[in-house]
Amino acid sequence: MPQNWKTYKLGEIAELSTGFAFKSKEYSNSGDLRVIRGKNVTEGVLRWGEDARFWDHELVQTLEKYRINLGDIVIGMDGSKVGKNRAQVREHDLPAILAQRVARVNSIEGVSDQDFLWQIINGKPFENYVDNIRTGTSIPHISLGQIGDWELTLPPLPEQKAIAGILSALDDKIELNLQMNKTLEEMAMTLYKHWFVDFGPFQNGKFVESELGMIPEGWEVKKMIDLATVTDYVANGSFKSLKENVTTYDEPEYALYIRLVDFNNGFSDLKYVDESSSNFLKKSKINGPEVIISNVGANAGTVFRAPTWLNQPMTLGSNSIMILENDYNEILYQYFLSYYGQDALQNIMTGSAQPKFNKTDFRNLDILLPPTEKAKEINNLFKENQKMIVANNGENHTLTKTRDTLLPKLISGEVRVKQAEQIVKDTL
Repeated sequence: MPQNWKTYKLGEIAELSTGFAFKSKEYSNSGDLRVIRGKNVTEGVLRWGEDARFWDHELVQTLEKYRINLGDIVIGMDGSKVGKNRAQVREHDLPAILAQRVARVNSIEGVSDQDFLWQIINGKPFENYVDNIRTGTSIPHISLGQIGDWELTLPPLPEQKAIAGILSALDDKIELNLQMNKTLEEMAMTLYKHWFVDFGPFQNGKFVESELGMIPEGWEVKKMIDLATVTDYVANGSFKSLKENVTTYDEPEYALYIRLVDFNNGFSDLKYVDESSSNFLKKSKINGPEVIISNVGANAGTVFRAPTWLNQPMTLGSNSIMILENDYNEILYQYFLSYYGQDALQNIMTGSAQPKFNKTDFRNLDILLPPTEKAKEINNLFKENQKMIVANNGENHTLTKTRDTLLPKLISGEVRVKQAEQIVKDTL
């Protein structure tokens, strides 16, 4: 450690606080002042969905100390991802107020830099610390005091700012790629609706009756079973044989074992299988273009693609089905992402406690397609869009690895600012 660097507890170099104990009946479902609850704090960003909650602006004057500001660091203190669920407040998250069981971290002027604190709290060292000290089995949790007890090496303030600037350059590029992917996904869905819902390019032609209503002449309603091969984990054998022949690992092994949870957590906590297990699971081997859909559980109907940018053999885990590569992959992907595809999946769901659908019902779903050559042409357009998304994901994977490798070396002094600047320059 460099001579002028010192080790502190986080509580000695930052101001720590928690939010107000709101009662659920006091929340509103609409408004312009958001309440940051634990469920809003995810890995790196705040998520605002249909379950967002709001607070009355007129009452907030009595709770001014809980108001959130731009750049504040918030940490979820409960749940299976405690330690990973932390975010830095951005402009579009405001105005907002903090709820109980969410910690806030703010730098102390002249001692610590806020962006530097964010970089180290957003890194693996903090995650590892929380993994070792969290308590509770059904709902893991940490306390504000435990957060404050985390020890870290603190460089002088100018070097803190320099380190934050270097790592922020990587974060900015990652965020740009994520925004580009969001735009590409929105463009693809808009295009799908234009062609397959509004029939925009075909409005001047003749329409005919079908089991799905009026459709352009020459279009057909086909069964999934006639379009593509559908497989899953259990296609490889009985549960007994799967148990005997498949071993999963937490540490890197021959092949990735892809599960729905990986899609939900951004492929950040992977499982693996050895080569023998991978060979046994040959019927659910993933090559890349396949469309994967969860078919069991609360998230049944979730549609995703495998992380091909990780450049490793992959096989499909349980509770999902997979549409093997065919001439209509990208069209089918957009269809099952759309309202109409999701509605079709809901119609074949059974069970209330644990919703699910089976391969037989899925294979019998009706799919609307234009004439073969036109369908292939449209599919190829979507494919180019998907290639750009995969490329951005691949770049983000490299950038994230670079950031996660640099962070502990920078905060220990093993790598100095000038060296890191060159590494980042080469990466970008």
